[in-house]
Amino acid sequence: MRVFQNIEFTEKQKQNLDELTRVWFINKKTDDYFHFSLNGTRMNYITDNIEAVYEIHTEEGGFFLTIELNDNKKGLTRTIKLTEIK
Repeated sequence: MRVFQNIEFTEKQKQNLDELTRVWFINKKTDDYFHFSLNGTRMNYITDNIEAVYEIHTEEGGFFLTIELNDNKKGLTRTIKLTEIK
């Protein structure tokens, strides 16, 4: 997955985004993960929004989680996509 655009988050924005994505992943998939990190951001040219990309590893395998950000750099949960790493 190509991540190429980097935007700066305040510490509070990053904490809020991390918490939002972790809670979503735990509720939808599993709480048994050993790696959960923000890879970076990228531009979604279809929606014209910036996406944050997380890399997650569990016993089942690896995943990329993408979430679109609004103008205040807050995550939009309705836009979360989970892609399995092959």
